[in-house]
Amino acid sequence: MHTKKQILTIVVLVSLLLISSCRVYKQNSSQDNTNEAMVIRINDTERYGSHIIGIVRAKDLLDLYLPDNIIVEWTSVTNSTNIRDAIATGDIDIATLGIANYILAKESNYPILLLARSSTTSSYFYSNNEKIMKFEDINSTTRVAIASKGTINHLAFLIKCEEVFGDPMIYDNNLVAMSYSDMITSLSTSNEIDCAIITMPAFIEADQIPTLVRVEDMTQIYLDNHLDVCFVVSNDFYQSNPELVDAFMKAVEDAFTYVDEYPNEAAELLSEAYKIDASYVKDELRKLPHKTDIMGYDELASFLYHVGMLDKEPGLFIDLPNLKEVPHSN
Repeated sequence: MHTKKQILTIVVLVSLLLISSCRVYKQNSSQDNTNEAMVIRINDTERYGSHIIGIVRAKDLLDLYLPDNIIVEWTSVTNSTNIRDAIATGDIDIATLGIANYILAKESNYPILLLARSSTTSSYFYSNNEKIMKFEDINSTTRVAIASKGTINHLAFLIKCEEVFGDPMIYDNNLVAMSYSDMITSLSTSNEIDCAIITMPAFIEADQIPTLVRVEDMTQIYLDNHLDVCFVVSNDFYQSNPELVDAFMKAVEDAFTYVDEYPNEAAELLSEAYKIDASYVKDELRKLPHKTDIMGYDELASFLYHVGMLDKEPGLFIDLPNLKEVPHSN
């Protein structure tokens, strides 16, 4: 009888131990899943227009706000169309994009949300044609290079044409899309193009070529019309990971603060990152605004519709789904 009781007691104890072990295993498994590494994909074009992201990277500012189990994977897509598409497919979570590109993507129902303003860069209109010494000299035969249609330098050209000639589209068919390096090569070695809109830092190289002339400073066009580079995020990532988006924006705010408080140190960091003379960077940081506020959204969207780049009247800024989180002065 005692033997049966002893056996029964042993069976119960073993059962309890097994149940306890299962519970511990489940708890550990749950903890392992919680601590499992997650990847956030942030695009850095490695161009000056993304210099705030450059500061975030150089100063490791994301480390201050991201959880330990988050891995940042940096991508370096440069073409605005490819950036837009990569965000839509989830290959990139956060990136910078020209405000015009964002509006065009949004109105085409791409799953992209606006986060904040990033930057503006200096921009100049160059000519290799002695008959074109001011913007007003361009005509129906003048070939003008821009980075791409739908970009902010395309919009700057159209706005300038409206200002000078009264018609934004008067010379739109004269435009040739090419990279900045190809613009400079073509302007200096061939007759393929007559003029080009060249931004920081590519204009540094253009200034070294004696046959090229700065015809017009286009920077004020960008500033007056808020032709900015902006931070954008995929809709899915924004909805699923609001705390990570918030961490990114805190790092961005720190980067702006660093640029404001330590402009010389920031210039040195950026000059090293972009392989350009620090004096140019100091000049850019000195004369251009450092703020995250989105401005002039509705006016720019209306202009895109006016020139036929949108098929229907665009939605208003106040109707953005994440409006409360977007810093703005509209």
